Amino acid sequence: MNTLGLSNSLMGVIERRQRMDRWFVYLGMAIMLAFLYLLYWWKYLRTAAAAVTGGVESDDAMPGEADQPG
Repeated sequence: MNTLGLSNSLMGVIERRQRMDRWFVYLGMAIMLAFLYLLYWWKYLRTAAAAVTGGVESDDAMPGEADQPG
């Protein structure tokens, strides 16, 4: 199927390049999904788990700050 007038070796190079590009796209999508899940976990699930267990999840509280006498 060489209707463009390209050599078979060049067609092979193009096909290999397309295969590699496909893997890069799939890898990028997987990394992006993992990143979005981590953001979702950080924003919603982490604070929900702290509310269930009774833990305090405040970004402005310093470690040991509650132990200091007022």
